[in-house]
Amino acid sequence: QQTKSLFYGEFNGEFNGESMESLWRASALKSPFQPYFSPYRNKKASNHISVNCWFSEPKPRFELGTPSLRVNALPLSYFGDSFLNSGAKIVLFIIFSLFSQENFIADANFPRLLTALVIAYFTYGRYLERVAAIDPARSVPSETLFDGVDYVPMPRWRVFLIQLLNIAGTGPIFGAILGAAFGPVAFLWITLGGIFMGAMHDFLSGVMLVRNDGLSIPEVAGRYLGTGMRQFMRLFSVVLLVLVGAVFLLSPADILSGMVPSVPHTVWVWLILAYYFVATLLPIDKIIGKIYPIFGVALILMALALLGVLLFGPYRIPELTTLANAQLDPHSVPIVPTLFITIACGAISGFHATQSPLMARCVRNERECRSVFFGAMISESIIALIW
Repeated sequence: QQTKSLFYGEFNGEFNGESMESLWRASALKSPFQPYFSPYRNKKASNHISVNCWFSEPKPRFELGTPSLRVNALPLSYFGDSFLNSGAKIVLFIIFSLFSQENFIADANFPRLLTALVIAYFTYGRYLERVAAIDPARSVPSETLFDGVDYVPMPRWRVFLIQLLNIAGTGPIFGAILGAAFGPVAFLWITLGGIFMGAMHDFLSGVMLVRNDGLSIPEVAGRYLGTGMRQFMRLFSVVLLVLVGAVFLLSPADILSGMVPSVPHTVWVWLILAYYFVATLLPIDKIIGKIYPIFGVALILMALALLGVLLFGPYRIPELTTLANAQLDPHSVPIVPTLFITIACGAISGFHATQSPLMARCVRNERECRSVFFGAMISESIIALIW
């Protein structure tokens, strides 16, 4: 009750700064909670000063992930102040200003959303760096655990492209195309979900992995939540990876069999499966480090080419003039929750955390985490928005 108590007191103009300080000290002595005072002049009586005072528990601070990852963990009552801080407020301000009442029905909402995603990288991304206390001088797994196989330092651009291909694949393409059936409301989900959920999740989970020796998510969970949670996460991850792996196996096979009809679909499946095994067994910089960036660049070039056609070609992008469900049968396919599980890879996906350990072992310093983890998710959201 004390943390929620709020009382108001009016003091006449004779109260000076010293008296206010005495009142603060007296209140602090009476309670273990931290008092806050917000004085302001009473508009009804010019010779009175009203003082709002409330008590709250001191904001706790504990270490999350590893002793070197210091994150301010605030009570739920402080969620708004901590989450909507700095970069987040800037991004939200830009989004709401772009879609103000006079602009909401205007053209070019699509470029504005793309702009918001890019701005989020430089604003909200930097804020999250401060939250995670990023230190470029801190040792990383590629340095302390270098083995020439899994722990190998690689250039940032190469690590970024591998991370992008790992988390994206065909997900932001197929998911966004299916999600387009909901109408322009999908634009908002991709943008807001990609910034405040997907990119935030990928960045903070990536930093945790870097500071936990690049271990997999089940091992990190077990380190802090116990053996039972480790076993549960191992089982869950295996089931998840089998399902996702099947999609990442069959989708490319479908595309390749369509491009080369003379080669049976089954042959493509076995060739892709063999490639996966070879790429996994060899050192990461031998196949994955050389081939994945090529496909990552191809994914980006496809999106840029499509963006050019959309912006300068004879096409009209649907404008975000309504949040209505555009499905043929909106009652059987509601926006909540169907939209959010249809466009998952381009907005938020816990699957990404199962892929991030691969690159957490290859970054050369913590400063690269924003471009590799946060930047890859922002890029994936841009690709999803374009498709």
